[in-house]
Amino acid sequence: LKTKPVRLYGSIRNITGGATMFTTNGHEWHAKRKAASPAFSSNHVKRMTRVALEKTEEWIHTTGKGLNKKSSFDVGKEMLGIILSALSETAFEYEMSKNERDFLGKSLNSQ
Repeated sequence: LKTKPVRLYGSIRNITGGATMFTTNGHEWHAKRKAASPAFSSNHVKRMTRVALEKTEEWIHTTGKGLNKKSSFDVGKEMLGIILSALSETAFEYEMSKNERDFLGKSLNSQ
């Protein structure tokens, strides 16, 4: 596949708000792919996997422990918190506080 079908990838471009590695072709695609390549090295992917697992286990041992069969919670909010924690640590080497995760989560949900 030398070029991406405009019908399919044009709608993705509308969602992403512009040109991305997934919506471009040729030299523009190559430059974007080359820039993103280090993020997908085997060492980095192993680190992301380890951090995601740690954040999930941390959630299970803190929040999850307090739940019982009659408890209810917002799964989306909880998963977003885990994702934000793992992403900030793996991409930026920054550990977000619960307040920061909650604030960013609310901001993302209000979009």
